[in-house]
Amino acid sequence: NGADWTFRSDRATGDISTAVGPNGEPALKLNYDFASSTGTRGAYAVAPEPIEIAGQPKAITMWVHGDGNNTWPRLQMKTGAGTTINIDGAYTDWTGWKQVTFTVPVGTAFPLKLERIRMMETSAARQYTGETMFAGITAVVAPDVDQPTASVVHDPLIVTNGTVDDRSQRIAVMSD
Repeated sequence: NGADWTFRSDRATGDISTAVGPNGEPALKLNYDFASSTGTRGAYAVAPEPIEIAGQPKAITMWVHGDGNNTWPRLQMKTGAGTTINIDGAYTDWTGWKQVTFTVPVGTAFPLKLERIRMMETSAARQYTGETMFAGITAVVAPDVDQPTASVVHDPLIVTNGTVDDRSQRIAVMSD
């Protein structure tokens, strides 16, 4: 429920509201003002409770409505090991809707929980206001596969119990 999300920021101001995504789905709209500081600034859409992402995703995709300001989208996640990580997306150098892929780092402990969607500006020289929207957050996971049943292979040349006294060649395997 988008109305339950809240706005937070560091060295910035703004607000959050609900919107409509590119395919008519619910979306979040984040307005931000990065013109009041020269430090690293961030505007955040904060989930009411961390959202657990099922499975072991290789990536997270999300529709992002860019405003052409070249802000840096990041997903703040809590890992299965209890650490907080940020998964980075492409800088928003476009206007309009675009599906963005956030690649999950190899070795990440699962399950993942989404805590915040962050828009960041790290350049002191860049001072601007803008808005962006987010919709359709999806986990990219490998599909479940039915494993084939392996048939038992019996090789008459291999004796696991028995004798080879009547055979012309004898091979012994020894190990410690």
